[in-house]
Amino acid sequence: MGKLRVIALTAFQETLRRRVFYIVLVLAVIVVAGISSEMFFMRLARRAGETAMLTAMAAQTARGILQIWNVAALFLALFLGAIAISSEITGKTIVHVMSRPVERAVYLLGRWLGVLLFL
Repeated sequence: MGKLRVIALTAFQETLRRRVFYIVLVLAVIVVAGISSEMFFMRLARRAGETAMLTAMAAQTARGILQIWNVAALFLALFLGAIAISSEITGKTIVHVMSRPVERAVYLLGRWLGVLLFL
């Protein structure tokens, strides 16, 4: 269990060092901009007394945020999963890890958990 935790923590730290963090930041700014524009229209609807429209807009905003996050998480998971192992093979760091008494399943599970922790 200790090996798995160390591999997952290392994968998390490597993911933070990559440029993927900036992609997540840009995506967060886009989502916040979309939310703020929706909140502006919800404020106008509240002032006008449109309660039915307000509840519909709030539900639609929540669904939209979840859909954006779902698509973004899928894209990032595919991107990170594709480059995680290949970057280790290119950098030849996987040779040092696999020469230790670490099973492949533990290594892959640790890398996967580190990427999930980042997401």
